[in-house]
Amino acid sequence: MIAISKSSQDTGSIKSNFTPKMLPTTLPIASNL
Repeated sequence: MIAISKSSQDTGSIKSNFTPKMLPTTLPIASNL
């Protein structure tokens, strides 16, 4: 959760920081950002 708030500025960083198992969940979030 912290990574989302911290990396909310960089959508690229979000994908890099999250583990592969979390990617499917974060992809839609990154698109919204």
